[in-house]
Amino acid sequence: MEKKIWEIPHTVIDGASDKGAETLSTKKVLHPYLKTNEKNPAIAATLSMFLWGGGQIYNKDTKYGLPLLIAMISSGFAFFMIMINWHVVFTFLKGLGITPINIILMFFFLYALLMLIWYGNIIHAYFTVDRARNEPFNGTEHPVLSGIASTLIPGWGQIMNGQPIKGAIYLFSFFGGLFCLTFIISAAALWPSIDMENEKSVFEKMLLTTGVSAFIASLLWLINIFDAIIVAFEPVKKESVGKRLRYSINRIKSRRNQMELWQRAKVTFFLTLLLILSVAISYNFFPKEYYYDTLTSLSRDLNKNGMKVLPAFIQDTADTIFHKEQKQHNPEKNSI
Repeated sequence: MEKKIWEIPHTVIDGASDKGAETLSTKKVLHPYLKTNEKNPAIAATLSMFLWGGGQIYNKDTKYGLPLLIAMISSGFAFFMIMINWHVVFTFLKGLGITPINIILMFFFLYALLMLIWYGNIIHAYFTVDRARNEPFNGTEHPVLSGIASTLIPGWGQIMNGQPIKGAIYLFSFFGGLFCLTFIISAAALWPSIDMENEKSVFEKMLLTTGVSAFIASLLWLINIFDAIIVAFEPVKKESVGKRLRYSINRIKSRRNQMELWQRAKVTFFLTLLLILSVAISYNFFPKEYYYDTLTSLSRDLNKNGMKVLPAFIQDTADTIFHKEQKQHNPEKNSI
């Protein structure tokens, strides 16, 4: 019978024998040139990111994959039909005695629920594959690919780097920002349908909250790109904070690694210099008066459309940031 390449003989000394007789035994050794057949959790998460249940089906987990795929198709079709027949649906629900603001809240509650299912399906795909592995997943070996992935979708690059917790946080901020952006875009179409003053005030506060949340999500988007690239080029950053602290202490003790720290310091310095240069160029082409006038014009336009809370907030914020005199906002005066 042929001997398998991963079974190699080695000698074991029999301690009970006076002569120390050697006996043959075998043990399994993973051949360094043989590739593992274990599934890749980053691929699973990526498939589920664009096709619900795709990662589960990739892992041969059809009991979750197929229902998720059906849910994606059916919910997408239902929302498409609601969007093209929005006025019919809105009139029907309003005829049942549901107020416009409650109709809007109900619609966005369902939208948020679908977002959570989408998000959960990605995380479930990653961890299901990761738990089934015998060896830990250390991420992709293509740093540029991780940077491109996080540029497109926050958290995607972290998932490819083998950092699922950090990726889940950034990915959640992406879905939150997408939800807020959808609300902001649809606000122009929804605003005319609200006819009660108290409901208008509630809607404006919701719009203000989503606007601030979308701004925070955009900042996290930029941070996530930088994080994905840095971690991809320095795999040690994938370790826990405690381990990284011990590594840092050991590096300080080594003169060679002190030079490495100096190299990183230079990279950080040039990145900071590039950021300052970008801000200077932006200020040269778009001076601060440009931003102030733009915000003031936006506040005036919103005021003309009957809003009160949001334009007052925008104008007060612009006055505070650009150190302008605080003005008393009179809707009737601004609407002229």
